[in-house]
Amino acid sequence: MSLEKLQQEVRLWQARYEGAKEDLQSMEISVKKLSSQCEVLSSVKENLEEEKDNLKSQIDTLANRNSRLLNENEDNAQRM
Repeated sequence: MSLEKLQQEVRLWQARYEGAKEDLQSMEISVKKLSSQCEVLSSVKENLEEEKDNLKSQIDTLANRNSRLLNENEDNAQRM
């Protein structure tokens, strides 16, 4: 191979290397962004699960109160 061809091939590989390096940097930035988004979503999920548990507890309380009031209502209706 001639020196000129070898130099041309070196330039080609250098260009490929630079392109791959830029791609890697871009992917690393994307990974950091995705990681940050995952952390946020994980936190949101935890908050939603807490809220769901609170709402379930409120539903149970209201269902029990409703049942008690219905029973009281029936008792009062029978007394009349």
